[in-house]
Amino acid sequence: DLGWKALAVNLSDVAAMGGLPLYALVTLGLKPETEVEDVHTLYRGMLSACREYQCRIVGGDMVQSPVTFITVAMTGVVRGHVLTRQEAKPGDMISVTGPLGCAAGGLQSLLQGTVPEGERGIHLRQAYNRPVPRLQASRVLVQSGVNTAMDISDGLTDDLSKMCISSGVGAIIHAHQVPVDAFLKDTFPQGYLQLALNGGEDYELLFTGKEEVVSK
Repeated sequence: DLGWKALAVNLSDVAAMGGLPLYALVTLGLKPETEVEDVHTLYRGMLSACREYQCRIVGGDMVQSPVTFITVAMTGVVRGHVLTRQEAKPGDMISVTGPLGCAAGGLQSLLQGTVPEGERGIHLRQAYNRPVPRLQASRVLVQSGVNTAMDISDGLTDDLSKMCISSGVGAIIHAHQVPVDAFLKDTFPQGYLQLALNGGEDYELLFTGKEEVVSK
């Protein structure tokens, strides 16, 4: 899961600009007592993400460190125009590519030891541990004429505020229109909206555009 996520969050950055991933460099800082099999397992996770999204790990470095760290540098290419944070306009619709809050709900459940059984628990754990970079959706946005997008890593309100600052505009969020799935609502009936607004690590794409473009 950790290997997958290390690649996925960088793939999401490429998706946020409307790009396709090419190559990754991976640097690992490892404690002396790290088991070799743990490193193999980590790379199996990273390579599974590479196979899924058609990119390659082409090099990197491995160093001894008092704390464990993973650093990924990824390159990609854009065919068409680049999606940026600077092009939001007054009157644009604000949209996301999927429901929000499940990653934060999964993390909270894991930290508290309250992960629900069955499908709900699997869904919330997967949302946090194995995020899905929205590379296909980003291509649709580019082809549809959307110009402004970013991925949601720090929460909808935080990332939307960054977009607004970059574009020189303000925004209004209507709480009843924030997309939240039944898994999150059933698990956190009182707190699902706060998780969706402020939780972060959803890695859905936040984008804006004219109503006719967004509706398409």
